Amino acid sequence: MAPTQAEEPQSPPITQLEGRHYPIDEWTNFPLHISSALSRKLHLQPSHPLSLTRRLIESRFPGPTYEYHNDLSPRVSLHQNLDSPGFPIGHRGRSRTDHCYVNKETILRTFTSAHQADTLRSGTSDDMYRLGAIDRSHYPVFHQMEGHWIDVEDPNPPFYEKRNPLQVEHTPEEWRAISAHLKGASEEPLRVRWVEAYFPFRSHSWEPNPVTALLFGIPDIGLSWSLDQCFLEQFMAGEISRLVPF
Repeated sequence: MAPTQAEEPQSPPITQLEGRHYPIDEWTNFPLHISSALSRKLHLQPSHPLSLTRRLIESRFPGPTYEYHNDLSPRVSLHQNLDSPGFPIGHRGRSRTDHCYVNKETILRTFTSAHQADTLRSGTSDDMYRLGAIDRSHYPVFHQMEGHWIDVEDPNPPFYEKRNPLQVEHTPEEWRAISAHLKGASEEPLRVRWVEAYFPFRSHSWEPNPVTALLFGIPDIGLSWSLDQCFLEQFMAGEISRLVPF
């Protein structure tokens, strides 16, 4: 009997994201509708409500004192997304059911803190990706803004307790005023549910998507991703206008 030729090992299947190829493994779990959103960059489209919200916030932190990082790749390492921001092993923020894994080494960022170590003393705004239910106030692709300020001469650096405390720069009165102002931006009473949660290095943050929904009267966060011109043509660069139902 003639010897059989040994089969060549099969290369692992690959996926392509933003022009780069990644091997697929047992950790890969991101759905197609999320990967298709990578190129949309809503927060950079001049007349999109999310972009208008971003520019409004950035105007309070002018250059050259502050820098902005608004187009960083959403493909980050697990170290950038989880280890560097300080998420301990076992923290629920590391749950595989919440994250979009490209493979065991690469993930689609779930918060701007993935770039924290690289963008100190600057501001970051970009799109985030997280698995979960879709409803009027939740969508698996969302946007965050994060600012950092480091004063190397400060003899008393901030101390973070385990119960998500106020940052040392904020007094309780300031935080209550900010909360009341943002909640009061809606014409209708807000129904909210507070839960005790802790994310390392991020005390009291606001995601631009719900803030944008309040400013522009958008009833469903998912509408932000609409390609319907009846939605897109209602907004203009430099103007805050309320959505007219269509």
